[in-house]
Amino acid sequence: MSQPPRVRNEQNSTPDLMWNIDQLEAMVSNGKRVPMSRKVMVDEDEFIQHLDDIRSNIPMEIRDAQRLLKQREQVIGEAQDEARRIVNDAQRRAQVLVSEHTILAEAQQLAEEELRRAEKERQEAQGRMEVYFINQIEAIRKAAFAVMGNMENTVERALQALDAAENAIGADQDDLR
Repeated sequence: MSQPPRVRNEQNSTPDLMWNIDQLEAMVSNGKRVPMSRKVMVDEDEFIQHLDDIRSNIPMEIRDAQRLLKQREQVIGEAQDEARRIVNDAQRRAQVLVSEHTILAEAQQLAEEELRRAEKERQEAQGRMEVYFINQIEAIRKAAFAVMGNMENTVERALQALDAAENAIGADQDDLR
């Protein structure tokens, strides 16, 4: 009756969660009934193993969100480094052009334009990354809520199955009397 432990899927934990929930439901459905009660006997070690598997899979969405946030910070840092490099390049070019007054004015204007362009590019890149990460976090949140909803539905079905089994046992016992 005991299934071999499932290898955890690092890419997507939802199938492992559902599989473990299905196994718990099967254990309850196929467990030995305790006479004169609504209780079902199941293998404790197997049940706890499935619960441990579920616990170890649920945080994947949280770790994914943390990883996305870390990537976001890294991309923003890289964009800021690139903006600084562009600014430094523009300043170096401006210093080379400072030899005459007219060249100085032109260099200052070019440097300011480069700074504005670099800042605009940085802001646009940061905006795109923020939208991307917000969308990813929302998708993870929706997936987590879907998993929790499925878990609630499975538990509800298991409780209904237990009620039906108890009623059937009670009816059989009434027929025996």
